[in-house]
Amino acid sequence: FGLKEGGFRLDNSTSPPSITTAIVPESLRGGYLEAHYRFWFDFLNDTFLGRKFQNPTFTAALRYDQVRIDDDSDAGSGPNVHSGWTFGLNYRPIPTWVLKFEYIVQDAKTEAINTRDTDDRDGFMMSVAAAF
Repeated sequence: FGLKEGGFRLDNSTSPPSITTAIVPESLRGGYLEAHYRFWFDFLNDTFLGRKFQNPTFTAALRYDQVRIDDDSDAGSGPNVHSGWTFGLNYRPIPTWVLKFEYIVQDAKTEAINTRDTDDRDGFMMSVAAAF
């Protein structure tokens, strides 16, 4: 079982470079809290998931995140506020490879923080990661 947290904060206490043309929000704040639990079922040792691997594992993960971007000078009014839950299941056949399946439930109070152009911001995500 594990628990992680993270976050960030950026405010306008330092002035941006004078040559920038980018819109700089007045402040950014955010963070997350994540719990995860590693497990394995012995009956999977003789299946394709475990047969050729020394110590495969599953990890169940639950994460809550929240982000607030104060006035970013765009056409929208007010700050962008986003919060969401992620429910995940990861499969690691070896420690340096992971196949991740996640369902994300998002709640954007104003504009969407993500890049999808749809009102339905919930959905499944699958990813693969490797370290080398």
